[in-house]
Amino acid sequence: MNFSSKELKAFFKKTRSQMLLKKISWYTIFITKSLLDFFKRRFNTLIKIKTKKNIVPESNTFWLEKCYQKLKDEDSPIYFLSYEKYDMSLIKKFQNKIENYYDYKKNDSNNLRSINYHIINKNDNEYINQYHRFRDLLFLGKYLNISKDLDNNLIEFIKHSFSDWIDNNSDSSKIGWAPYNTSERLVHWTWILQWLPKEILKNDIKWTKSVLKSINNQSSYLYENFEFNLGHHNHVINNARALLTVAISFPEMSNSNLWKKYSIHVFENEWKYQILPDGAHSEQSLSYHLLLTRTLWEFKQFYNILKKNFPFENELAKMISYATFFVRSDSTIPILGHITPDYPLKELIGLLPLWNDKIKNIQPSLLANIYSCVQNNQKDISNINDKKITKIFKDSGIGIIRSKHYQLTITNKVDGKIACHGDQNLCGITLWHSNTDIIKDLGVNSYNLNKRRVKEESWRGQSTFSVNSMNPIVSNWRKKQLPLGYFNFNSKLSKVDDSSIKLSHNGYERLDENVISERLIKRIDNKNFEVKDTLNSENKITYKCIFHFGGEILKVENNNSIIFHNNSSEIFWKFIWDDRLIFNEQKSMYSNDYCNSKNCVSLEFKIYEKNINLTYGIQIL
Repeated sequence: MNFSSKELKAFFKKTRSQMLLKKISWYTIFITKSLLDFFKRRFNTLIKIKTKKNIVPESNTFWLEKCYQKLKDEDSPIYFLSYEKYDMSLIKKFQNKIENYYDYKKNDSNNLRSINYHIINKNDNEYINQYHRFRDLLFLGKYLNISKDLDNNLIEFIKHSFSDWIDNNSDSSKIGWAPYNTSERLVHWTWILQWLPKEILKNDIKWTKSVLKSINNQSSYLYENFEFNLGHHNHVINNARALLTVAISFPEMSNSNLWKKYSIHVFENEWKYQILPDGAHSEQSLSYHLLLTRTLWEFKQFYNILKKNFPFENELAKMISYATFFVRSDSTIPILGHITPDYPLKELIGLLPLWNDKIKNIQPSLLANIYSCVQNNQKDISNINDKKITKIFKDSGIGIIRSKHYQLTITNKVDGKIACHGDQNLCGITLWHSNTDIIKDLGVNSYNLNKRRVKEESWRGQSTFSVNSMNPIVSNWRKKQLPLGYFNFNSKLSKVDDSSIKLSHNGYERLDENVISERLIKRIDNKNFEVKDTLNSENKITYKCIFHFGGEILKVENNNSIIFHNNSSEIFWKFIWDDRLIFNEQKSMYSNDYCNSKNCVSLEFKIYEKNINLTYGIQIL
């Protein structure tokens, strides 16, 4: 049933004091739901038989010649991917990128195209996925497009990469045909094929037509395999994005009209589940928020091409504004929730100038320079300003106190549910000051199911506290098994004044001690900040609190304060706590991007008391 011993102990301890009829009712519900869940999972395992499915090419190929003729003779209908002119400095940036990224002169197809992925851990699941997605070839394709370079090594490398995948991946039951991988590959192949100089397409008709056939077959497969099994998930939107990209780019394909109508239908029906009223992406990750803002922006361009009214204009403006609010003056964001492996964070943050030409302090990334024609399609959004602001995003559950020089955040789970790319970040805080992460979230290093990921997604992976070492949020699958009365989650995030925010929740009321907890964050002045925890309980409880720091310990003072130092920014700060607390120092690993691990210092504090009131201070020196 996958319950931890602590969760089971808490459940039975809590129900022990209930009236007999209620106790019997709760136990009956619990056992029944658990057995149903067990047999459902067992049944699914038994019927899940892997079979080899070779993709059968479409017999009708009348469309192929028309598609080829148009591709080699006409410009791409996806206008936002092509500039009329590129200056030499930008061409040089793309050239430097590919020289550092590819070993295209080494003809070694067994070495995953000899590409230096930003995901450097070859044991990570996403490393293999990147090979099948072809995102890595975008920069090479764009370079060939803007430079008109006909270097034979480059051309043969990109042609070999496509042909090698086609020849060795006919089995649709394999990982290369996973719908998300197929979606990403279709977008990237379509873009690259339209970027290639026309001479390449004219000189190798056989290769060009083989790629077009494969795109058609992959699109037919994707049409039948949208990821609805994941629920209202960003993958479904990406499936629609891919199918619409192909339908617009290659209208000569037999089913392009069907794909176009279907992808638009799915997108318009699913998008309402992707965005919260305050403009945040519903999966509660700032990294994925940037990725899905890009996707919505692309859909707007598609609608322009199709001369259709775009129904999510206001939602796009909200998403851009939300993203802008969390980007700091050093072009970083707080790591809240999972980190997407699709692009390095700097590439995604560098899209902001693409969406909003008023942002002057963030340089466009190379990814932003892949696109074009954006200035005429955007509404004005306010620039990142220097004002001191305290704001509550009540729907996404984030409070923020910020100026140009500092940013203090606190996170809440409004409904007590862990979103798809969220974690146990309830009352978790981050503090950034003078281009330095003072207090941070550990992020998520990998989607591999290992011990480190378990820690990163638990309360210990955030800078927060726990009662009796339990995670405060019950996962969705567990809520389906437990009686509803066992876990009724209530929380409130409120602005106390212009310099402080308070968060209270009843996540620990399911414990026998009936714990009511509250955390307050406060900016005292531009260099002094405060965190205050208040917990009321019927009996003594074990309170544990952990903070992850972006610096090294320089000095311990009086057993209740530590001076930290960050070598890269030359910032010093003091962290102060109540001397009643027992503390220990730990070494942790954090990620400021996917699979980018670094060392950090974590301090864990502990006390066993009833009705706890504790204050922590942070002083920038």
